[in-house]
Amino acid sequence: MIRRGDVFVTTWQTVATRVKDKRNVRKEGDTNPSIDTLLESLRAQGLHASMRVQEGTNVVRIAIYKSRNGQRTGRALYVTTRATRAGLLNVTLRSRSLLRKLRAGTYVMEVRSGQSVASLGGVRRITFTVTS
Repeated sequence: MIRRGDVFVTTWQTVATRVKDKRNVRKEGDTNPSIDTLLESLRAQGLHASMRVQEGTNVVRIAIYKSRNGQRTGRALYVTTRATRAGLLNVTLRSRSLLRKLRAGTYVMEVRSGQSVASLGGVRRITFTVTS
């Protein structure tokens, strides 16, 4: 079972070896899951975000960008629009297209909210880091 905060360490040699019997990271063990199980679990968990939404808000737009020096770079890796109500909004982004693009590095999440998609307010930005 994989729990929040668990750390798994392996080397690329144990993953990419040509000798099939040496690919130990692809085998389930008593203490460690296989690399395939680990990746499947992480993809299923997705990217979690929580935010407080103001009264009168009906729509939230979330965009993920690659970041350099705290500033977004290039086009959005992923954009989604969610219907919402005032209060605490918990979002889990499980899109395969997003999770496939997230590699080790720094990213910016931009959130805009408003009464409708046509009338979104100012941008709130948060920087986060994905580690390998």
